[in-house]
Amino acid sequence: MDLPPVIAKFRQITKLPALATTDWVQVHQSLAAYACLHEFNFTEATRWARDHAAEAGHEISRAAFTYVTRACNAVGPPLYADPPPTEDQIAAALLENVLNLARQSGVDVTDADVRALAEWVGAEPGPVSDLQP
Repeated sequence: MDLPPVIAKFRQITKLPALATTDWVQVHQSLAAYACLHEFNFTEATRWARDHAAEAGHEISRAAFTYVTRACNAVGPPLYADPPPTEDQIAAALLENVLNLARQSGVDVTDADVRALAEWVGAEPGPVSDLQP
């Protein structure tokens, strides 16, 4: 997958999976569906969400679901939250986690970087806390 340089920079630092934006959106949707329908189990969450995405026509590595689930655990809300996180909250958690990891690695993150990364992963720029009830 040919990525813009700004995205390649974040991928190199944070090990963010290389997915198309439509696949990122599906990851968020599938994980949100799992969170609404099931009691949380990490292994089952990533397996079920991967299979759910495949049924919707998206062949996405389970590693991508694992990455996003860990991002939710790191910055919240986790998939086991009550109420369960929405797909927008999951997308925002992924974005915030990637930005945090990059900043911790010493990367000077610009507003343009945030916008580009947010667009690529299907998230709205802004902290996760802005989306929490």
